Amino acid sequence: DTSSDASFKTVQKWLAYCTLNHPRCNAGLSKTATLLPPRVIDVGLASESTVRLYETEDGQKGTYVCLSHCWGTTSKPIETTTANIDQKKKSIALSGLSKTFQDAIDFVRRLGMRYIWIDSLCIVQDDKADWFRHAKSMAAIYQHSYLTLAATWARDGTMGCYNVARDKSSNKYEASTLHSDDSQLQSVYYRQQLPHWWASKRTSRFTRDGTNFPLLSRAWVFQERILSPRVLHFGEGELLWECLEEYTCECTSDIQVFPNYPKSHHSRILESFSEVDIPAVWRQLVSEYSRLDITYPSDRLPALMGIVEPMRKVNQSRIVAGCWESCLFYDMLWSCTAKHLHYIPLPRPDPTVPSWSWMA
Repeated sequence: DTSSDASFKTVQKWLAYCTLNHPRCNAGLSKTATLLPPRVIDVGLASESTVRLYETEDGQKGTYVCLSHCWGTTSKPIETTTANIDQKKKSIALSGLSKTFQDAIDFVRRLGMRYIWIDSLCIVQDDKADWFRHAKSMAAIYQHSYLTLAATWARDGTMGCYNVARDKSSNKYEASTLHSDDSQLQSVYYRQQLPHWWASKRTSRFTRDGTNFPLLSRAWVFQERILSPRVLHFGEGELLWECLEEYTCECTSDIQVFPNYPKSHHSRILESFSEVDIPAVWRQLVSEYSRLDITYPSDRLPALMGIVEPMRKVNQSRIVAGCWESCLFYDMLWSCTAKHLHYIPLPRPDPTVPSWSWMA
């Protein structure tokens, strides 16, 4: 039960260890506070049945948590629009929010924190200017968060972060009685192995597992995982942890540290690359990112802007249809992997993208 006190104590242990022992995870964070995003959700007190949308002042500092979640196709989350933003600044009833949002707010309250950033609520969805403003600042929003909560097992907002709605039969312990050599009865307990996306110690890619972890198949989540200092994944059977230096889970006896683990590998490169490194780094990221699903094809490049912005600090070249102008000819040398070649070719998802771009 990922909502249990035992699971919460495990998270507190992970957080405390990371805060005290990981310089890279804390490099962009002040010990007391960091700049707040333009809007956050003020979760209030645990006893309150409402929250509110809070517009921060320029330069205002604080500590906040981000939420990463699947919007879903049949039941989209509640959104902030130009028509309802004033009401949301006054009050948002918890009962009107999705199960995922309710669980995330509950967890933030249990942490004793006050603010959470949720995309559909903190960005005015029918205001293009506001949307692009946030897209450009996405890197800072996730990089400066204290923690990102990821509803990794949930296909939409109805499933929640906590796994209380799961089919518990697959994780149930079974018992067998065996006869040992000295005729003593021995009880052996066993269960199905819990799913993990890291298949190998040597993996250098983010494994896409849309069956057990639907969130990880979404394109927008790619930069959220890379940029966030710490990510707490809510899985079907347990909690899983990723930070810039380590990863672990509840069923693992100790913390795992592998230099090639994707989050650590990618974030380390983005921290120290030079202008000459950008072409190779970009192609590696795009190779992984292009396998992920996205609802609106026009979002394919904006969903990477959080990663593009740090690169622009050392490379003044333009991005042209997902390719760097300074190495355009090389970025055009892409092909589909062999396992995709038997698929029936589909029309270009976005007709405005030229055929020579990998985005086509």
